[in-house]
Amino acid sequence: NNLKNFLNNELLTTNNVSIAGKNDIADYRISLTHLYQKGQVPNTKLNSTTVSLSGSIKATDKIKIEGALSYNKQYSPNYPQTFYGANNFFYNILLWMGPDVDIRDLRNYWQPGGGRDQGGSLYQYGVKDQQQFNYNYTWYNNPWYLAYESLNGYNNDVVTGQLNATYDINKNLSFFVRSGVITNNALSTLKTPKSYIYYGNAEFDGNYTERKTNNFQVVTDALLTYKKTFGKDFNLTASVGGSSRYTTASYSNAKTNGLSVPTNYNFANSINAVTTINQRREKMVNSVFGYIDADYKRIIYLGITARNDVTSSLQKPNNSYIYPSGSLGLVVSNMFKMPEFISYVKLRGAWAQVSSDNINLYDDPYRDWYSTLPVYTNGPRWNGSNTSLVSPGSLIQAAIKPNSTFSQEYGAELKFFNNRIGFDFTYFSYLQKDFAIAAPISSASGYNSLFVNGDKLQRKGVELVLTATPVSNRIFKWDLVANYSTAHQWAKEWYNDEPIRNGIKKGERVDVYRGWTWERSPDGEVVYNDNGTPKYINQLVNIGHTDPDFILGIANNFNYKGFTLSFSLDGRIGGIMYNGLEQKLYEGGMHPGTANSYRDDAYAGNATYTGKGVVVTSGEVQYDVQGKIISDTRRFSPNTTAVNYIDWVFSTYVNGIDGANMYKRSFVKLREVVIGYNLKRETIQHTPFKSVSISITGRNLLLFTKVPDMDPDGYAGTTLAEPTYRNIGVNLNLKF
Repeated sequence: NNLKNFLNNELLTTNNVSIAGKNDIADYRISLTHLYQKGQVPNTKLNSTTVSLSGSIKATDKIKIEGALSYNKQYSPNYPQTFYGANNFFYNILLWMGPDVDIRDLRNYWQPGGGRDQGGSLYQYGVKDQQQFNYNYTWYNNPWYLAYESLNGYNNDVVTGQLNATYDINKNLSFFVRSGVITNNALSTLKTPKSYIYYGNAEFDGNYTERKTNNFQVVTDALLTYKKTFGKDFNLTASVGGSSRYTTASYSNAKTNGLSVPTNYNFANSINAVTTINQRREKMVNSVFGYIDADYKRIIYLGITARNDVTSSLQKPNNSYIYPSGSLGLVVSNMFKMPEFISYVKLRGAWAQVSSDNINLYDDPYRDWYSTLPVYTNGPRWNGSNTSLVSPGSLIQAAIKPNSTFSQEYGAELKFFNNRIGFDFTYFSYLQKDFAIAAPISSASGYNSLFVNGDKLQRKGVELVLTATPVSNRIFKWDLVANYSTAHQWAKEWYNDEPIRNGIKKGERVDVYRGWTWERSPDGEVVYNDNGTPKYINQLVNIGHTDPDFILGIANNFNYKGFTLSFSLDGRIGGIMYNGLEQKLYEGGMHPGTANSYRDDAYAGNATYTGKGVVVTSGEVQYDVQGKIISDTRRFSPNTTAVNYIDWVFSTYVNGIDGANMYKRSFVKLREVVIGYNLKRETIQHTPFKSVSISITGRNLLLFTKVPDMDPDGYAGTTLAEPTYRNIGVNLNLKF
């Protein structure tokens, strides 16, 4: 078991110490937290240290000042790659390393003295850092070599700070001002050792890469707030204010072009010119806003807000935009006398418009913040060292507007039997409009597309939460929370009144997986060609929807004489996914299903495998653009043509047919189990502790799914992240 013989058990430790104190005019809190995680992949680990300071002081009877400062340091000398490729451990082990290779034999990953380099020259005895030792020197890397020599380092320093002050002008009027800063500086390094291979394009001389990202944001708010109770029944809070948000970020990437001296990871050690790129972006948003909150007899609650933003990332006059909101709540149980078993009834509704200047055209914020202006981009070098600029391939609508989302929410909260049982129901609808899209235009214009405000998409769904306390007495209590939700997005309108786009008609759900799949008979049998291989539909079709039909969860908490037990389950039911990992396992002959007598026959040159399905004896079938059958006169008989098994595997799984590896993404997980005990006060009365508790926690303990080879909770396609692991830990909490 090469994968098992390579991976480690993961270890995670978290330690926290905090000190807090207060008196009549001030309070403070100091906290220190350190997290250490040893990864499953050898030589991978992460350290994270956080120091937090917070406090407040009442300077006068009318002025209160509060502040907080936090510093977080993350450091990893090496973290694993999750992309599909020869730099991924699982690519080299799980997909392509044959069962005839024992990974333990590759542990000494440098080729011993007497080996030869790629040019055939003999290495001097005892020289390492030259040529990795492996079973294949064309396509794959030794996983141990990757773990200990191809190092992905990461350093990130994050500082957040906030200072705010409140001035009580009188008993009804107050002024609040706040300013906060967030900054982070990240450095990622990649040390590529000598003889590194990537899809045949080897970096035999090694390389060194540095990526630096620096972000800085400062936000300042000021609010004038009025609070007053009129009579005994009417409460009012009104506030007006302003805000300023400045954001800047910079990015740089530098890479050597081969290393003169192996393992000397320095730009000065580059054989040829170092390649570099740097980017910078800035944005300023100034805002004014206000809100009113009012209630009458704690029965009727009304809220109204409005905000106007002025942004630097849009052109005038559309750089200034207003978005309002409103909400209304009715506590019906305070309006009318309810039956005794009804404890509480509240109805609520809300409407809001949220507008944003986040124009996402290139999926690159360094370009998107300036995407409303036509600008040149860096192009290739020519004649050795001369640089070039590339004209943009898209035109931009003269007045692109901010995108907007119009939301509606309606709900009810009900509680029964002295709050022992509760229901919370919410219906929501979000209408998205004016999102920037790249609409295709004639290439005769000299451009490929036009950036415009277009499309309307609507997302709607329901959420239901049940809370209950089935048992509650002096020594035992059982609390239960269950939730259910479902939501989907529909195409309300396509730009330029298109009736259909990418196989999706107006009014249909947009979470469509569109790809290639097999031709099938009306009863679902795969149709085969006359040569014994599966037959695919000769066009893209809508295979299914990717969103789940619904998501559910349930959590239980039991408490008995200081002992606690809690466990939670959750899952998603429905929706489809493409299992690219299974496809690659078949392609590489590593899938357990390929270990059969048919494969042995195929190696002997014999065609003995007959695929389960049918062949068409007469007639034909026609499909519309979505892949729905519009005419079918076919007649069928069972497939009886035997083929070479390896040829069948390649025609089925290496032919780019998505439908060969589609699965329902349904799963249910036992997400967490916690068993704990709180020591009694009399047990610790002669110790310096005020309270002591200990608990054992298990996470991801059970998974129920029909998806093979991967955890559908977060993984799909050819993602090669670390396998999901069961986590069992101990937590000790001491309070002085």
